Amino acid sequence: MPKIPSLSSKGLVRVLEEGGAVFVRQGPTDHAIYSRTVKGRRYSAPIQMTQKEDSGSNILQEGIETIEVH
Repeated sequence: MPKIPSLSSKGLVRVLEEGGAVFVRQGPTDHAIYSRTVKGRRYSAPIQMTQKEDSGSNILQEGIETIEVH
């Protein structure tokens, strides 16, 4: 698997939205929930909305593992 670059939470949201995910709701803390339905199956991605520009590649990795982006 290629190395995944660091991405801010705003950048991850942009990638998810470009992949067809939509904002569902704001979580009880600082998490936003995004969702996408593929072939009748719903995938959800909780995104921790941070103030830092560089939140680390783990945010992108979690998003990729949680929601299918084409």
